[in-house]
Order: sequence, then C-alpha cells, then structure tokens
Amino acid sequence: MTSLPAAWRPHLTAEELDEYANHPNDIVRRHTAANVNTSVDTLLRLARDKDSSVVLNAIHNFKFPDRELELALLELAKTKPRIVLNHRKRTPEMLAIAAKHHDVDIRVDVAKNIDTPMDTLRTLKRDWEGRVRRAALSNPMMTSKELMSGISDTESLTRGVIAKHRNCTDAIAAKLMHDESITVVESLVANDHLGAEVRAQAAEIAHARVLARRAKGGGPVRERAEILSESPISKKDYARLANDRSAGIRVTAHLMAYEHGFISLKQLKVMLQKDASHNTVLNYLDLIDPFCAVEFLVTTFWNGHLPEVLRSDWWMNREVAKVVLTTRMGRMAWDVAQWMELDTELLDMMVNAGRLKIMDSTPKPEETRYPYSLMLNGHGLTFYPQLVVAEHPDASDEAIEIIRKSSSPYVKAGLVARMSPDELEVAAKDKMYQVRGAVARNPKTPEWVLVELSFDADVRVRQQVLASPNATEDLKIQIALLGV
Repeated sequence: MTSLPAAWRPHLTAEELDEYANHPNDIVRRHTAANVNTSVDTLLRLARDKDSSVVLNAIHNFKFPDRELELALLELAKTKPRIVLNHRKRTPEMLAIAAKHHDVDIRVDVAKNIDTPMDTLRTLKRDWEGRVRRAALSNPMMTSKELMSGISDTESLTRGVIAKHRNCTDAIAAKLMHDESITVVESLVANDHLGAEVRAQAAEIAHARVLARRAKGGGPVRERAEILSESPISKKDYARLANDRSAGIRVTAHLMAYEHGFISLKQLKVMLQKDASHNTVLNYLDLIDPFCAVEFLVTTFWNGHLPEVLRSDWWMNREVAKVVLTTRMGRMAWDVAQWMELDTELLDMMVNAGRLKIMDSTPKPEETRYPYSLMLNGHGLTFYPQLVVAEHPDASDEAIEIIRKSSSPYVKAGLVARMSPDELEVAAKDKMYQVRGAVARNPKTPEWVLVELSFDADVRVRQQVLASPNATEDLKIQIALLGV
C-alpha cells in the first residue's frame, strides 16, 4: 500500500505543494491548503475545490489575499454557505445570499445571526418552515414593527416567540393577550421587558382561562379533538386533518393515524417533531389507545411521569404497567413503584430496570413510597429500582439472585436486610463501604461484629455504627475517641 504524500511538512517548496494540490486524495489537498508555503495561485485554485475542508483551509491560510477573499466568500455563500457562516469576515451581503439556500438549518442559522440585513429577516419570517420563521422573529435585531406583522402567524409556537421578544411592546401584547393559545399568553407573563401592569393583566387572563378549561374539561380545540377520537378515522380524513390550523387537531390526527396503522411509529415521531411542541403532544396522548400511547412515550425523549400524561384509569392499569416495565427505563419503573401495588410478577420485571437520576424537583425521601430506594449522588438523588425489589417481601428468589450479581454498591447494600447473622459477618468485611455501612445499621448484626466495624477505616461506616439500635454506650464513646 502506497503511503500518502506528507503535504503538511513545513520544508516543502511551493512547486511541490502545487503538484500536491492536484492529488486525488482529499486529505493531501487539505494539508496542502493549510501549508504556509503554498503559493497564492495554488490557494486560489484550492478555494474552488469540491471538498469543503480543502476550501476552508485555503481561505483561512494567512497568505490568502484579502482582495480575493471577499469574492471567494460571496461565491461560497451560494454553494457552501456553512463555510461562510463560520468565517470571521462574513458580510451582510453574504448572509443574504446564504438565506436563499435550500437547507433549512442554513436558513435557521442566518435568521439567528445579528448581522443579517433586515430585508433578509423580513423574507425569512415568512419562510414556509416554522423553525426558520421562529429563528427570524427571535433575532434580537427584529424591530417592533416587524414583530407586529408576525402575530398573524398560524403557529402558536411562532406567536409565542414574539410574546417573549425583548422588543415586544404593550401594543403587541394587547393583541396577543387574547390569543387562542394559553402558552402565548403565559409567554407575555414571563417577558421581563413588558410593563408590570401588562404582565399582571396577562397573568390574570391566563389564570382565568386555565380555570375555565378545567371547569369545562378542555378548550374548544380539545373538544374538537375529543369528538374526532370517538369515531374511526379514514385516510382521507387524516389527509385533511393533518393540515388543520390548530396544532391540537393535527397532533390528534397523527396519533389516530398511528393507532389505525396508517403510519408507522417512526413516521409518527417525525411528523410530531415537525408539527408541534412536545407538551402539545403529551396533552392529546390520552385520546388514543393506552398501549399505543405508551409505545410512543417509551421511544421518545420524555422526562415526565405517567400520572401527568396518561388518564388515571390507564396508569393505574396493571397491564399498562407491565408494558411500561418492559422498556427497562428507570423513569418508568419510578412511576410504577410510586403509584401501583407491587406483586411478584411486577417485581420480577422491575429488577431489570435501569436507575433514574432525579435532578429537578428532587423528592424528599420521606415523601416517597420507597425512601430506601433513593441514594444521594452528586447534585441530586438517584432512584434504584433494584433496592425496591431487594427489600420487598414479595420479591422472588430469582429476582434476588439477579440483584446479587449487581456491581452497584448501593444495590448490594440493599440485600443486607435479607442476610442471616452468618452472612452479616461475611458482609462486614466487604470492600465496599456502602455494604459495611448497611451491616452496621442492621438491627440483626451481632454485637461483636459492630465492635469490629467501630474500628473501620471509613468514617461513614463508623457513623452507621452510631446509628445502630444495638450500639452500646461504650461503643459510642470509642467511636467518638476515634473521630467521626
């Protein structure tokens, strides 16, 4: 196998590098474009290379002439706009050219750029793709006049961006105050750039609408969605409803199409990600078959809890719980552990679930159903489903055997409660301090084992000895002398 020329070497001449500039291998040409000895003529030729990395290295080479750089970037704005967007010498004119690119992500990045001309932003705020419109309207350079003209957008997400903008005026707020989407009104409440009186008014309206919806069981869109879900949907109906003005109706149509087998789960996820916010989707999941809803939940990024999404008669359903536990997801096991009566079958399924890090709204151990299953790690608590199983009286011998094979010190410590005095004697010599600590606080631990643990090198184990109901006063004095 022939080795590639080392075009990166600093001792190469301009003539040699000029030859390497024609090499068929992209890596050789990239190194040539970055070499400080490459001539200006060669760099100009490499700036038109088919490989983006070659072009990027060429125009970043300090020898690349400034008079040619702007022309090269203007040309690249049409064919390789990503290079231009990342270049330190991009101009508003180049951004305007890049804004016409077919790639949605390119247009989104242009719309976010504070150097993008206002005429270009006006065009982008009318783009067919909602992400582009929202990026343009969230641009800090967007004026109040342009924001006002954007409040007629059909997507509530886009109107919500306007409501949160720093240039949103009281006049704009007055028009958005009665938007059909409560989320838009709540965005006004959260906008610190609006006057206190306007925000207070928006908060009052939002609160009143929430109370009204609760009393009625949902708003007008929800009522339409419920009526739709009561009867079968045809492919013709789906094609029509998928283009409805209300996001709730479009979401319901997609969900029902999946339930009836018109689209796959993969297609459903793509359509919902494109069509609505995650919260909107969760608000309409209860309109379809519970098993279809759970299938969607467990295959998408979701950090909520079942009681907040599924109807009460669903998430308390044992069959749904079994489907949920097959995912082996810690957050699913958490819901089942907190809200359902566990039996041997559910515990056998829970033993294979992963752990769950609870970073937000950390529950207090005394407020949870199985406080011993929560362990303090880092900046929050971690839920271990195996700890629920280990200390549950209905756990099967097979489940306990699976737990015995765990490498987690916390899980191993959970088995201490099931040990006999002889097993506790062996566990007291375990290399993991969590296991020795569990032995120390176990009321079945023999006194002489406690005496040994009172001399443990780890202060955390000695602290557990102090907490033991079998700790004598002499032991406590001895531990105090050793230092806790």
